[in-house]
Amino acid sequence: SEMCIRDSINAEYGDENPTEMATLITNGRVICPGSGLDEQCDVLIQAGKIAAVGTELPRDGCEVFDATGLIVTPGLIDIHAHLYQHCTPLGASADHYCVGRGVTTAVDGGSAGASTVKGLIEYCAKPSRTRILAFLHVSAHGLASAGCSGGGTGGELDSLNQVSVEQTIAGIKDHPEHVVGVKIRLSADVADNGKNEVAAYERALQVARETGLPLMTHHTFSSVPLAGAVSYTHLTLPTKRIV
Repeated sequence: SEMCIRDSINAEYGDENPTEMATLITNGRVICPGSGLDEQCDVLIQAGKIAAVGTELPRDGCEVFDATGLIVTPGLIDIHAHLYQHCTPLGASADHYCVGRGVTTAVDGGSAGASTVKGLIEYCAKPSRTRILAFLHVSAHGLASAGCSGGGTGGELDSLNQVSVEQTIAGIKDHPEHVVGVKIRLSADVADNGKNEVAAYERALQVARETGLPLMTHHTFSSVPLAGAVSYTHLTLPTKRIV
């Protein structure tokens, strides 16, 4: 029942002293995918944590926020963003575009490679309120000078000497708290007019196999058929949670 669901949430997150409340969110549609809760009720927040979920909760000592017409839910996760702001053509502000829109965790999709990931961590991930994780690009410099594919302007896979299995694996092992996967773009115009696509894809697959991490493949304007890319070789994804 819905009452049992609320009780289970309170048991997991509730504080032993529910009278010390800081914020009360009222009248919102509360959706909790983990518990199955989906109803209009109140949420009490104390010391940055959920203290109670229910109806007609006491307001004494609380800052009250009326969420009528709004959805109240745990932070959303964006699994493909580009957040290496000021360092890549596609970089955006995580806190402006993520936290301000309900996304509390965002996964950068290959903006950085093994030689540039330290900058992403130090200058973007660590200062941000948004939790930033990353799929490490199989190209060492990531998208440092590459914008959207399809424009015929060249890109990160034009030279295979920048696509190193060993260097990418080392970058993953050096930053396990931030790197959660591998990234490659299969687009002809970022891979010397398609000449390097298959070889780069094979290397990305090898990195994924050896690290046990998932591979995110961006497939647009590619010389490799989509069906061929999917069945080119088998990749077993890990069972562990990514975020």
